[in-house]
Amino acid sequence: MKPIWTSESLSTALGAKVEPSINGNRVHFNSKDLSEGDLFIALEGNNDGHAYALDALKRGAACAVVSKEIAGAPQERLILVDDTYKALYALAEYKRQTSKAKFIGITGSVGKTSTKEIIFGIAKNFGEAFASRANFNNHLGLPLNLASMPDDTEYGIFELGMDNAGELSELSRFLRPDLVVITNIAPVHLAHFNSIDDIASAKAEIFDGMTSKGFAILNRDDKYYDYFIQQSSQIKSASFGESDQATSQLCKYEFDGETAHIDLKLNGKTYHVDTTLGGHHMACNLACGLLVANVLGFDEAAALDAMRRLKPARGRGEQIELTLSDHKCRLIHDCYNAGPISVIASLKHLGDIKHPYKIAILADMRDLGANEKEYHRALAEHVVSSGIKRLYTVGNLMRELHEKLMPPSGLTQGPQESYETLGLNPSETITLKHFSDSQELQQEIVSLIDTDALILMKGSNSTGLLALADYLIKYSK
Repeated sequence: MKPIWTSESLSTALGAKVEPSINGNRVHFNSKDLSEGDLFIALEGNNDGHAYALDALKRGAACAVVSKEIAGAPQERLILVDDTYKALYALAEYKRQTSKAKFIGITGSVGKTSTKEIIFGIAKNFGEAFASRANFNNHLGLPLNLASMPDDTEYGIFELGMDNAGELSELSRFLRPDLVVITNIAPVHLAHFNSIDDIASAKAEIFDGMTSKGFAILNRDDKYYDYFIQQSSQIKSASFGESDQATSQLCKYEFDGETAHIDLKLNGKTYHVDTTLGGHHMACNLACGLLVANVLGFDEAAALDAMRRLKPARGRGEQIELTLSDHKCRLIHDCYNAGPISVIASLKHLGDIKHPYKIAILADMRDLGANEKEYHRALAEHVVSSGIKRLYTVGNLMRELHEKLMPPSGLTQGPQESYETLGLNPSETITLKHFSDSQELQQEIVSLIDTDALILMKGSNSTGLLALADYLIKYSK
């Protein structure tokens, strides 16, 4: 396989002396992440990456890009530069300038990573495709991914995120995408914005790096669709969604517990897709994926075949069979991240699945700003309508949901009348229990699962639910 970096390309990109023997692959700033033959770049942040350069070389890094001498390191495997941050951007810019790929930038409040994986899963059947790793999507993640892109890439698919106004404009101007996707706008990152309108304005910055030959894929169902049309008036656009005005329309969604049965209409023609990507929200992402395939000129039949083979990514709705103390359980592992829209979507998906005993484990949704408590309380009606038997909440914010659902008597299992304030009449009550953090829940989780069950786990990445899911999977083995 041809290396991603040769000594010649490294020397040209960095303007530095590089030993002829050095060839390398992906670029990392965490020594624990690299594989043999990758490149390590020592960035200075909360920790000085130079302290890990020697470890990176011992782990098999082809070389280390540094701005300091590294004691004990073989000098021929070091590339000395004045500033490693500037070096990272130089590597990324070299790749962008020399690449002949079509560049696709994906942003939005919810669904960026899932949509990226769908588009990648389709595009790789039509040529050499590269997708940004994990959710590395900020001012460090984008150049890190660009610098790791092979020279023969034909379709480069990059997730672009932001926490503050102005960030996405910089990322877009750096990536210079040919095609952009905006999945939706939702109350995420409100700790950094005054309103959802401000979030939409910041997301529109993705158009800043595009030329007049660019193309925008927009969500026709989103409240801000018309706003984005105005902001992208200089480029062509098309839309996806359930609206009959969408270019790629989700016409039907059914889920039988194992497979989603979906009808999509594109340019007047209806297509049927059966997929293990469960959830109404994922069906909308597939409508987006089909539209991107159409805009890129892919054969639609082949694109649909690729969509049918897609599998859920780790922590994003995958279903895992578990045996917990002789109880047969199925885990919906959807705890990579969480916001109001994505939690509601997961609860709706849970409600669509027929199972006699459902359990939901919900942890805090982070970064929601001044109204964070209200967003958690507002989940109550969706919890009840999902048909769950038990709800285990985790974290200070989810305590708001726990207390919202508690009957006035204070009992953990109350009468049906306790839900009157929600305007709902569930046939059965919900058993409730709250935990301060995921570690506390982990101490009891196996004993709490005392029957065959379908278990949904959903929460923000920082709440520790990923580790809890890993614990259950390991315990089951």
